[in-house]
Amino acid sequence: MQVRTLKHVFNEADNGGEYTSTEFEAYLRKRGIRHEVTSPYTPQQNGVVERLNRTLQEMALSQLPHATMPRCFGADSLATACYVRNRLPVCPLNVSPHEKWFGKKPNVKHIRVFGCVAYALKPSVEQKKVTAKSEKMRFIGYPFGTKGYRLFDEKKHRVVVRRDVVFNEADFGIQQQCAVDPAVDARATEDSDDSNVSRPTVSVGEPVSHHEAKSDELQESQMSDEVRRSSRQPKRPERYGEWVEDTKLHSVAEATGHQRI
Repeated sequence: MQVRTLKHVFNEADNGGEYTSTEFEAYLRKRGIRHEVTSPYTPQQNGVVERLNRTLQEMALSQLPHATMPRCFGADSLATACYVRNRLPVCPLNVSPHEKWFGKKPNVKHIRVFGCVAYALKPSVEQKKVTAKSEKMRFIGYPFGTKGYRLFDEKKHRVVVRRDVVFNEADFGIQQQCAVDPAVDARATEDSDDSNVSRPTVSVGEPVSHHEAKSDELQESQMSDEVRRSSRQPKRPERYGEWVEDTKLHSVAEATGHQRI
């Protein structure tokens, strides 16, 4: 059994109500810890803690857009950032906080990218013969006190803890669409159609006189006033075909025969 004896133990915190309660003060006195607080509205006196808060906040904010996750997962992103930060070496000690506290190097083989797609094995009670044995979920952190992973089921909108998980750390649920934007495609089509239409070419040369311009305008107006008529000869339609023609011929023949008699 090892007993550590410390002559002076200090706990420095800000003047927040969570650190000045009667229960917390009694807890510190019972364990021989001297409690010191900073002056009101002076966070610079607690620079180490404020710097770490900023570091964790930046890590959490950068993970959300990288994983295309909404802001409601901010707490999970912050907890994951703190979990990873405790296993990274810090400058003054050159060791990780986890190693300093537990006396051994942490295992980082289970660290995964926040928000990546994860395929979790279904429990045996949920598996059926003709259904898939795994579920597609999103990785959102590490559970406290359990060897597993916290996963978010986007279909059922629930958070589960699974151990047997296969990760795709390059997939964040984004479907790459190679299709062109309809508005851009429409503009490109119009441009291509316009390019196919032949336009009159204007040659840059000597300036045209006023008299020539007037004559050109008069000629164009006369051409526009003339009505274009077709030279095709109209043909009467045959509505009843040969039957009507035969009937007419028969009737004419009968009429001429009666006249002869």
